[in-house]
This record gives sequence, C-alpha cells and structure tokens, in this order.
Amino acid sequence: MRWIVLTISVLICNCIPSTFIRAEDVQQNPIFPEHAKLELLFTRQAKINSGLTEGPAVAPDGSIYFTDMPFGKQENGMILRFDPATKRTTVFTDNSGKSNGLAFDLNGDLISCDGADGGGRRLIRWNTKTGEGTTLVDRFHGKHFNAPNDLCIDSQGRIYFTDPRYIGDEARELKHRAVYRLNLDSTVTEITHMVEKPNGIALSPD
Repeated sequence: MRWIVLTISVLICNCIPSTFIRAEDVQQNPIFPEHAKLELLFTRQAKINSGLTEGPAVAPDGSIYFTDMPFGKQENGMILRFDPATKRTTVFTDNSGKSNGLAFDLNGDLISCDGADGGGRRLIRWNTKTGEGTTLVDRFHGKHFNAPNDLCIDSQGRIYFTDPRYIGDEARELKHRAVYRLNLDSTVTEITHMVEKPNGIALSPD
C-alpha cells in the first residue's frame, strides 16, 4: 500500500514543472493530510481470473460506486457500492456490460461507460433505486463506438467521454479513437480525434 501512495505522489510531482513548485505551497497544501492513514475498503470476492477495479464515483448520498471489469467474454462485469457509514460493499449489478468509467449526472443518476471485449460499447444511465439501466447512446454516425472508457459531466449536463480500444476482438467500425460529447438533445459531437488512445477525462472548473 505504501508503494501505491508513493507512486501517485511521484507521478503528480513529475507532471508539474519544478519551476512551478514552491516549498511553501507544498507545506500549506500537502497532497495527503499530515495524519492520513490507508484503509482497506474492498477485497475482490468474485471468482474472476483477470480484470481490474475502475471508475470510482461518489453518489449524492456519499456512497461510492465502482466497477469490477473482467477481461474476456465469459463475464459481464459488475458495479459495486461501498457505504462509508456501514463499511460494507454490495453488488449494485452483476451485469454491467463491462462498465469502466462512472459518473453521477445532475439528476443523481449513475452514468457508465461500457467497453468492448464482450461489453456493451455504449453509455448507460442507471437508476440507483431500481437497478434498471437505459442506453443513452451506442453509435456515432450510425457506427458502434470502439469502447467507451471514461466520462465527465459539465454544469449543463452534457457528457464528455473517451472512446479508445485496448482489448476486445470486435470489428472496429469507427476510423478514429476520439473524445465525444453527448449533448442534451441526444446528438453526439466529436470533440477531437487528435489523440492516440484517449483514456481519463476531466473538465476544468470554468
């Protein structure tokens, strides 16, 4: 666990030119609080031989949803929910369509990016009360996405998402791996395809 924390710290520091780092800034705004401690929240229980956990997203009630994304077509993947009050992790759905990135929209609904390798290759809106999922979009100009990976949502409710392809042998229908925006009228806009394999995505505060 110490190795993970150290790696994150080094990556953050290496991404910032040293000329912009001042000792007083580090002292006033440390990456980790002085008495921070690591706490084990979840140990994978599913009988899956591969894959990884991904996409943590904080719900309006403070619980944390995250994905368990296996490799290979034999498993559909899960979305799990960690409750900080009870310290319990429960399965929200065991048929996530290979969900990867997660985010909550302005209405408090959970949005997931479903990848390839037997997954849905789409964006889904989940009702966290009923567990029902509805496809928001799965194509651009009539062609299936490669493998939606991660997303973020702006103050208007528009969804920005990445569409690379890392695994899966499904035929690619789109020429580019790109970043898209799902607009409020359900149309899709390509933001850029001048990226090799877009992965994580975030918006600046403005």
